Amino acid sequence: MPEPHSSDFEARLAGIWKDVLSNPDLRVKDDFFALGGDSLLALRLISVLRTELGIEVPIRIVFEFPTVESMARLIEESG
Repeated sequence: MPEPHSSDFEARLAGIWKDVLSNPDLRVKDDFFALGGDSLLALRLISVLRTELGIEVPIRIVFEFPTVESMARLIEESG
């Protein structure tokens, strides 16, 4: 059963994280680094967000908001 998402944006972000981490089972509360993410994958994530969503996210955001849920909320609230 697919995981429910709180917004369309969160679902899109989760899809990007799944691709970057090569983890189709990722859940929105899973920690990027606990799933094998590292600084190089964080840079790749930032690049994909820029390319696919047209948003600029500082690399520190991946470290400060290491879940899809927390990152999505931050970006949506930042508008």
